[in-house]
Amino acid sequence: MNKTALNCLFVIVAGLELAGPISVFASPGDLYESDRGTNTIFRFTPGGTKSTFVTGLNAPIGLVFDGQGNLYEADNGSNSILKFTPAGTQSIFVSGLNAPTGLAIDAQGNVFEADFGSGTINKITPTGIRSTFASGLSAPMGLAFDSSGNLYASDITGNTISKFTPAGVQSTFASGLNGPNGLVFDGSGNLYEAEYGPDTIFKITPAGTRTVFASHLDYPFSLAFNGNLFEGDFGHGLIYKFTSGGAKSIFASANQPEGLAFEPPIQFRVVATVPLPATANGAVAVNQALNKIYASGGPSSGQDVVVIDGTTFATTDLGAGSGSGANVDVKTDHYWAGTVSGGSVVVRDGKTNNLLATVSLTNCPISTTYDFAKNRIWVGAQCGNGSDPVFAIDANTFQVIPGTPVPSGGVMGPIIANGANGRLYLATGGVSKRINPTNFQLTTNAFGTVMAINTLTNKLYASSGNNLQIINGTPDPETLVTTIALSYSPASIGVSPPLGHLYLANPNANCLEVRNSSTGAVIATFPLSSFGVVPNGAMTVDSIRGRVYLIASSGTGPVLLVIEDLTNARNSSANLGF
Repeated sequence: MNKTALNCLFVIVAGLELAGPISVFASPGDLYESDRGTNTIFRFTPGGTKSTFVTGLNAPIGLVFDGQGNLYEADNGSNSILKFTPAGTQSIFVSGLNAPTGLAIDAQGNVFEADFGSGTINKITPTGIRSTFASGLSAPMGLAFDSSGNLYASDITGNTISKFTPAGVQSTFASGLNGPNGLVFDGSGNLYEAEYGPDTIFKITPAGTRTVFASHLDYPFSLAFNGNLFEGDFGHGLIYKFTSGGAKSIFASANQPEGLAFEPPIQFRVVATVPLPATANGAVAVNQALNKIYASGGPSSGQDVVVIDGTTFATTDLGAGSGSGANVDVKTDHYWAGTVSGGSVVVRDGKTNNLLATVSLTNCPISTTYDFAKNRIWVGAQCGNGSDPVFAIDANTFQVIPGTPVPSGGVMGPIIANGANGRLYLATGGVSKRINPTNFQLTTNAFGTVMAINTLTNKLYASSGNNLQIINGTPDPETLVTTIALSYSPASIGVSPPLGHLYLANPNANCLEVRNSSTGAVIATFPLSSFGVVPNGAMTVDSIRGRVYLIASSGTGPVLLVIEDLTNARNSSANLGF
């Protein structure tokens, strides 16, 4: 290929062809290659078996996957980015570009596009809203993110690699190059750069040391990494594979390979979005044994309980006034809810939804929580003349336990029981408090609002402003283990003891943040913007099925998101860069 005729790579061809067949994705670890010579995206199994994924494209170049298994392709000839869902549905993600080349995706699911013709880098949200992230480049080509969220961009005629912080602050990472092209990071933070001038791949350490990794190539164009480095060799029409030590072998033949991307493991997926009435968006609980979910109202009148089948996601609305703050007695499969205007708490059979009992409390119950250790239902009520009361009810006899109600000393907020020792945690007027399960003594805690409890490890998880607190719930009083600064106040928190995962609903960034339940370290971030929702409601976790049930708001009203956590079943170091 004549390297002086660089612009020949970017001839714009009018019209967008969508004629080729699309097959569904095979499995994580497959390599996808955009082939300019045949206007095709090919798929290769780890063993090198080749199949056609889609044809009829228009000068396909950059490829990138998001965390939900959607594939994005920079269609250089049509000035568009195409999107292919895991089910094989093809659509135009964004159009009106100017010779799109490299693609990369950040942790929030935003797609970044190197716009060769305009010398800019565009940022496109999961819903397709485009904005300019950086401008003034000469000819941007390859893009790649490091583990800290910094974006690196190669400028093939400017002979530089620029680094951009998440805020867009630009600096020069490397200069004096000779046609830098594709970029990719390995798991240790080393950046690999395909350079077409010397037909070489260079390795740049995090400290900036640059060495030759592989040479004697012919127009190295694209790079991908999955433990080994793969390179699309445009001139030779081959895909090369390199071990960590640099040993080279031919992985597969191609025509003009211009983009490479590995299908990543799907860490999370939304399996259902269940519409909810506005009167049942205040609380959510799950009966894991029956595989039923209960969405219910909050602290106002006219609230109702909606029962959702965990297999079909069909809903049964029990009607206005049927309850707020529903919770499940896991020993009997009964579920409880407070009737705010009725001044009572009701208990129903989990299998039939039949009403079993109505317990009059005279106040206005808004929330319930089940204590496995003492087999009791705690009920938080309002209408308490400034000192909203907390009731304890025997789950067997449906009778209020003597010694309660306990005046909370303020306006009632969330309540949650620790099934390991029976202690109840509540918040009134923004102050965290605890009720002793034996003598019902009310004491003030030195931490924030407890929102989730891991009964296996006896750890409490509290929100204190923009801080996450992990608390040891065993001693008396409890002790603060660690405090982690957040950039937001979580709308809700859930925990999966078997997976060791802590889930935080981040309404500011429209995502579900997943952390280690012991240390609080971030494990993953699952963007939710593409679903058109804001995760600002209650949450519960089905540890048996690895599901998170999260109430969110949308343009059409509240919805229940059913999110599967697949991180325990799949693991990979596949790089999502250009």
